[in-house]
Amino acid sequence: MKTILKWKINGGVDEFDDLGQSWSRMIKATVDWNCSGENCDQRDVLFFSGGYDANHDDATTLGSGDLGNAIYMIDAQTGELLWSVGSNSDTRGTHTHNLGLSDMAHSIPGSPNPVDVDADGIVDVMFAVDIAGNVFRFDMNDETSSATDFATGGVIYELNEGTDFRRFYNQPDVVLTGDRGLEPYFNLVFGSGYMASPRDPDQNDAIFVLFEDDVFGPPEVEGGIYYDTVTISELYNPRGSGSDPADKYTNAPDGYYLPLAGNGEKMLRPGLIFQETVTYTSYVPDGNTNTDACSGGLIGGSRLYRIDLSSGQNLLPPDDPGGEGEPGDPPDYIELVRPGIAPEGTIIFLEDGAVLCIATECSTAGDNRQVEKVYWREEEPNDDS
Repeated sequence: MKTILKWKINGGVDEFDDLGQSWSRMIKATVDWNCSGENCDQRDVLFFSGGYDANHDDATTLGSGDLGNAIYMIDAQTGELLWSVGSNSDTRGTHTHNLGLSDMAHSIPGSPNPVDVDADGIVDVMFAVDIAGNVFRFDMNDETSSATDFATGGVIYELNEGTDFRRFYNQPDVVLTGDRGLEPYFNLVFGSGYMASPRDPDQNDAIFVLFEDDVFGPPEVEGGIYYDTVTISELYNPRGSGSDPADKYTNAPDGYYLPLAGNGEKMLRPGLIFQETVTYTSYVPDGNTNTDACSGGLIGGSRLYRIDLSSGQNLLPPDDPGGEGEPGDPPDYIELVRPGIAPEGTIIFLEDGAVLCIATECSTAGDNRQVEKVYWREEEPNDDS
């Protein structure tokens, strides 16, 4: 089969004048389009973010007016721009975004995450986080008649305050939680870390697990749709002195964060979520205790963490039994043997269970339940029954 170039997008000009370095993946999805009442066309589209601004390689303050401060939706077959969101307040070009948000002032290197909540094949809501830690939510209108009313949106979290300058490069993972008898909510999971300067020691980075309500429609207050903003000071830290595990319904209504304690420790890779367990790695510029002395001090080392999604509790197994045969306390993290920045984790399904691998270092996936293949077939109803 011959490969054919169907279309090409040039950044920095015309309707893509806000496009920076294209770090984002193109996320395929299906949306309602050109609705007339409840009758809508369905379009196969690609979502992608505006990307990275190279000024952040050595920026020391958040600033504003970045390249890449936009999200685009294009036709998957033709490359035609159908919809975009961004700041219409900058002076870069003449393109006006369909949804203008003045708060979208920073580049968005990570991919957006569109979500089909009700499993009907159509995107209902989308989340994204910019490099400055502003988390955006967009709700799609299921009766949209044009690009102008395709979606509403706004900032729902701000994860930098004061002189903080945590940087966020990864797509937020989205998990739906629905406890019996309680309203469901979204879990947004991602971490911070200065990817352009991994050895930088100055910021206090963390992994964030955010709890977002209003699963089946945009957030509303009396008078209409309203996107309220939660700051990092309103989030819970279950690792604080004497702190209890996080609980959505008591001490952590908006979510929690877990600070990374090592000198210059940062989260440079997406986490991996499997059966209510979050596994993630961090990078430590100074290296680990088991890192080769000839190289570890130069290229650093990585740590592995495993936590419960809802509470942030440590799920690593206890240390080896001590002299009395009693298990020790679970370690806060496991030092990985391979030096450098660890890759993303991978789940491998074997006959006797699931295994989590970080490169060539593998362990059980943190759940004893078997993962089994399930086969099904659809039969026509029997009219004689």
